Parts: sequence; structure tokens; C-alpha cells
Amino acid sequence: MGRLLLFDTINTGHRLRYNQSLIKGLLKQYEVLYVTKTCKELERKLIDDQIDYRFINTKFKYFLLHDLSLLLRAYSIAYTYHIKRLHILYLDSLLILLLLTFPIMCLLRLKISGTLHWYPSRSYKKTLLRILIRFRVLDNIVVHGEYTKNKVIKLLDKRDSSRVISIVYPNLHEIHDTKIESVQIKGLDESKFKRPYFLLFGGLRYDKGIDILLEAMKLIKEKQFTVLIVGKEEYYTKEFIEHYIKQYKLVDKIYLNLEYVPEHEVPVYFNKADSVILPYRKIFSGQSGPLTEGVANSKFIIGPNRGELGYTIKHYNLGFTFESEDSNSLSEKMNDFIYSYDLGRINVSSISQYKQEISVETFAKKYQNFFLKEV
Repeated sequence: MGRLLLFDTINTGHRLRYNQSLIKGLLKQYEVLYVTKTCKELERKLIDDQIDYRFINTKFKYFLLHDLSLLLRAYSIAYTYHIKRLHILYLDSLLILLLLTFPIMCLLRLKISGTLHWYPSRSYKKTLLRILIRFRVLDNIVVHGEYTKNKVIKLLDKRDSSRVISIVYPNLHEIHDTKIESVQIKGLDESKFKRPYFLLFGGLRYDKGIDILLEAMKLIKEKQFTVLIVGKEEYYTKEFIEHYIKQYKLVDKIYLNLEYVPEHEVPVYFNKADSVILPYRKIFSGQSGPLTEGVANSKFIIGPNRGELGYTIKHYNLGFTFESEDSNSLSEKMNDFIYSYDLGRINVSSISQYKQEISVETFAKKYQNFFLKEV
């Protein structure tokens, strides 16, 4: 049985769910040691899942020194336990540090692989990624989607293209339709908020484009619909959203919940929705958790026509795409959906192929195959 060390600098939110799902899937074939930052709340979960772990910490706050010190500790633990294969679970923020620590990798004879969640938007990061793969600082990498895989391969020589593997981002919440259909969402008065329901779910970062969505809603005239905005305040605040709700006269068209949503309640919102809407900006270059959650719940997807999201929606026929960052285009697609919904013509039968690909079982199996030739 092969031995692996899986490393991440943090263990919160979707990264924790991703890591746990992956490790549990790998334990069927490999001995796995999970090395991550100290988290007492996580300890019980790891013990319950029979995941072997080592917690590490650092006194540094500045992100580069913080991550460097944790990475060096992971190298040390790999050496101590005679583990030669180390996989970095979130490669995106560690590219420069991998290059800097390459001599240490060579000294310890470590083989490093990693998962790249976002295609780099900055030129220097693209150059770093090319160097790391070309000179085998990274033996192989995983990306989430064929679009991103092809973009990375274009950075490389043809002989290195086989070292980039696509594994579709999985759905990380269990679906219990029979239980959640009867669950009421607090404050969602269905006599006031009319269907169809569009769901915007997740942290309100700048790249998630809620302002684009609000502008698109303003353009939709004389139609009944509701947008459920569920997520944590970040770049966009409650005050910002409420200001435009009043200015655009959308009071009866937006249900707003910016409170923490417990893990077990997440599927309730997706089950309630008729469509999952992703008004993301062009700078968003990764895969989307709400997209996979929506597909897992058999929901129609509306998202941008660019990047991994655009490729996925069009290739798997998951829904409509709009011109990225264009509120007029988004409003047209929302109008098209409302029209089809009112006529009872929404068909999501075509998503079955992608639904299979985002299963945790498929995700784990593809990672098992990825490591099979490496360990």
C-alpha cells in the first residue's frame, strides 16, 4: 500500500470539506497522513473519519512567511515518517515558495504534486507554473476541468502535457430530497416571494458580481420572479445590497440571508431554487461550488460564457450562458428562463452525465488513479 502526505495551509470551509472527502476516498488504497494547521474543532472529525493527521503551527502572520514555515514543517514531517510523496492540496498560493524550497526537496528526495484550483491570471504566476512543471519541481498537477487543463498545457512543451490531469470538482454535500423538501426557510414567505426562484449562494466577493445581477434584475419588467441571495458579507455588504434593492425597486424580488448557513442547511436552499445563477466577473477563473451543488440538485444553471464555468455549462448543456460582465445579456437569459418556466418547459435531463462526474465516488476514483502511477 502506497504512502502519501497531503498538505494544506488552512482547513476551513469548502477546503476542509474537499480535503476530508478526498482523504476518505484515498484511504481505501493508500496510507494517508494529513498535515495541516492546528484546529481543535477539526480534531474530532479527523478521529471519527479515522484519518491520521499531524497539526502544525507558526508564529508568523505575514502570509508568505506563514505559508513558508508551514511548508517546511510538512517537508520535515515527510522526512521523519519516511514518506516520499507529498501532495499539496491548494497549490495556487504556494508557487513561489515551491521554487524557493526546491533545493530542500532535492535534499530530502521528495516527489511533489499538487492541485491547482484556479488558472493563474497574472503573467508571473503563469511563468512560475511553467517553470515548476518543466523542471519537475512539480511532478504532476491536478486541475478542475478540461478548459483549465488545456490552458495549462498551452504553457508547456508537448512532452509535459501528460502531467496535467483534470478531475472535476465534486459535490461535497449529501442530497436527502425526502427530508429537505418539507423544510421551511426562515423568512421566505412563498405567498410574497413569487417563483421562479434564482439562487445566488456563497460569499459576496467582488468577483462574484452581485452588482451585475442587481442591474440585470432592474431591466426585467412585468415578470414575477425572486432571487435568493444567501452568503456571507465580504466585498459587498448588506448596506450596499439594501441600497440598490430600494433604488431599483426590488423589495418584493429579493430574499436576503447574509447569516451563517450551517452545513446541513445548505442543500435546503438548493432544493428550494429553480435555477442557480452565477453572475461572476471575468477574473473568476476556477470552478464553482454552487454550480456543482446546483447540478447535484438537478437545477438549471445560468452563468458566464467565459473560462471554466462557460466551458462546463456549454459542454455539458447545464443551462444558459450570458456575456460575462454584461447585465443586459444576463437579464435576457433570466427572461428566457422565466418564460420557459412559466410555460413548464424547463428540462434538466441533460445534466445526468455531469451529475455522475461530480459524485464523490468518481472524484475519489480519479484521484486514486492519479496517485497510482506516482506512489
